Amino acid sequence: MALNDYKLLYGLVAHSETILAEYSPTSGNFAHVTHQLLSKIDISKDSRMSYASGEYTFNYCVKDEITFLCLSRKDVKSSLSFAFLKKVSNDFVSMFGQKGKKSNVAYAFNSDFSPMLKKSMEYYNSEHFDLNSEEKLQNFKSEL
Repeated sequence: MALNDYKLLYGLVAHSETILAEYSPTSGNFAHVTHQLLSKIDISKDSRMSYASGEYTFNYCVKDEITFLCLSRKDVKSSLSFAFLKKVSNDFVSMFGQKGKKSNVAYAFNSDFSPMLKKSMEYYNSEHFDLNSEEKLQNFKSEL
């Protein structure tokens, strides 16, 4: 597939500036560029933010000192990126709990979590994914 065939191009989980797990369906210098951004993110409080750069957008959320970040094409709705990040953060916390914020070992969770990033990215990149249906499902679940 060509680079333009993907909506989400790169995803990672980090503690401070240490990348704990990452995945990309394509090649690029994502880790290098992202590392510069990670150094500027305040992990002391939960937050969400987007940064546009050229043809791309970096979206991230910080949850309990862990950064969940994805790179997307600029034309992709941020709601898609944040839905992906919510899924990834829930999966990571479910799998590892507090271990993530205690680790400063680069790629400590990559072998275990990169397949989850891949699976989630494939789902959110697929033409079968319907953001409106996903949002309705999440709203329904939250009302229960």
